[in-house]
Amino acid sequence: MKVETVWIKNYQVSVTARQFQVPVDEAPEYGGEDTGMMPTEQFLSSLASCFCISLVYVAKKGRVELRDLKVEVIGEKDRKNSLFSKCIV
Repeated sequence: MKVETVWIKNYQVSVTARQFQVPVDEAPEYGGEDTGMMPTEQFLSSLASCFCISLVYVAKKGRVELRDLKVEVIGEKDRKNSLFSKCIV
């Protein structure tokens, strides 16, 4: 598995995984131009999508029919260290 990130300008990068390209940038309040999700938003979306797909996998394995599924992940940033101090799934 390989992911490649190429810097474009300022805080903008393009992330490529297989045939998919994803723009990444910071929001204006962090000095970016808002041309894509922030890296921290991508991190949370990775957690949410992984958890969601895992639930689908377990449901299929247990022959449970899902009609609807929504996963929300909320991250609290520690502004001092620019890391998450807490994530809630």
